[in-house]
Amino acid sequence: MNKKKLILVYFLWLSTIFISAQTIVYYSSDENYSILETISETEIQNYDYYIKLINNAERQEYIYFNKGEIQKRIVVTQTDDGKQEEEWQDDLMTALRIYRGQQLVSEKIYNTTEAEYITHDYFYKNNILEKIVVTPQNKKSYEIIYIYDASNKIRALLIHDKVISLSQFSGASIFSKWNQTIFSIEVYTVQMLLQFRFDYDATGKCIFEEERLYQNSVLTTIKQNNYSNNNYRTVTYSNSLIQEEQTFSLNKKELLETIQYVYDEQNLLIKKIILSKKETTVFEYTYDNKKVIGKKKYSNGILKQITRWISDSMSVVELYENDGVIIKITYNNGKKVKEEAWLNSDKIYEKDYE
Repeated sequence: MNKKKLILVYFLWLSTIFISAQTIVYYSSDENYSILETISETEIQNYDYYIKLINNAERQEYIYFNKGEIQKRIVVTQTDDGKQEEEWQDDLMTALRIYRGQQLVSEKIYNTTEAEYITHDYFYKNNILEKIVVTPQNKKSYEIIYIYDASNKIRALLIHDKVISLSQFSGASIFSKWNQTIFSIEVYTVQMLLQFRFDYDATGKCIFEEERLYQNSVLTTIKQNNYSNNNYRTVTYSNSLIQEEQTFSLNKKELLETIQYVYDEQNLLIKKIILSKKETTVFEYTYDNKKVIGKKKYSNGILKQITRWISDSMSVVELYENDGVIIKITYNNGKKVKEEAWLNSDKIYEKDYE
């Protein structure tokens, strides 16, 4: 065997090792990207929120989806004494986290619109988080201090000298985390089901509350107070399937929007109805072997859009204008490759994209 063939065989052998070492797993999740269960690739079209994990020996990449669109990516790389975690939105890094062992010791959160960042430094005592020092760029630092009981469970937090008591959750597991500049506290049941979530801004003001209700460990209701948007939202479930969402104004208790979900006998979503004061929007879905192949959108009973999935990578979107013109847009892997305009049966415009 000559040298070139040896090199080719060696390259193919390395490629085989890399491919065999890489695994891909899909998870369904809620809107906060808390993992619910493992799903197959053919099932992802049935979920608004899901996570794709690409795992190999040296790094893991978590890709977070909402209705088929990538929301963020988290890339985890192993280091000599821990790991490094990068969070990305599009091509912009939004966070960099450093772990020593399993402990988060430092993170830098980037503001993608104002080119600023905030640094969080974590301090531990006997492997228990004692405080977080928050340092906005070019601004004065402040501290978030954790207060524990004798069994080392969180019972209160101190933010800007404001005490947030958690003593009422005596039998629960309590965790805290950051989402950009928002500090969140999550309370879990003994079965490790998320029961409460509280979001605070840098001043210690609560800007969001969530409560989750379960029956026999199955989610039945979500209640949310969003003080930033001044609204109250309820979400109801049946057999783990979302049935209805309702949004009210906090002050006037006025119903702003209702979203209803209709399923077939296989629990596939076939219709989504959005009711608001100004319009009624209806989405209808068609499937082939449990995979979405078509979606229609109606506004106040008038057909506005049809989406057809030709393959896993290619789709065609038809937009119905008020003047009778139909715009047809072809996408390949999410990228626009062709656009056409039709009036009656006549093509009046066509453009190809590289």
